[in-house]
Amino acid sequence: HLSGDPMTGSGLCACTKLKQPSVSMMVEWLIENDFVVSEAGSDDKRTKHIRLADCGVAAACAILDKL
Repeated sequence: HLSGDPMTGSGLCACTKLKQPSVSMMVEWLIENDFVVSEAGSDDKRTKHIRLADCGVAAACAILDKL
């Protein structure tokens, strides 16, 4: 998801067909390794929006270039 638009955890679950616990664990790992950034939602602060960090964009582009 390179568009820069943040996604919610539910959105990631829908895109990946994975269950919430799996997505949460993956997102936490990606945050810890600076691949994604998690931000509070603008309307509902309880909602987290996840977007690629610069490092994540570079990694995704490198991977997609290899496919």
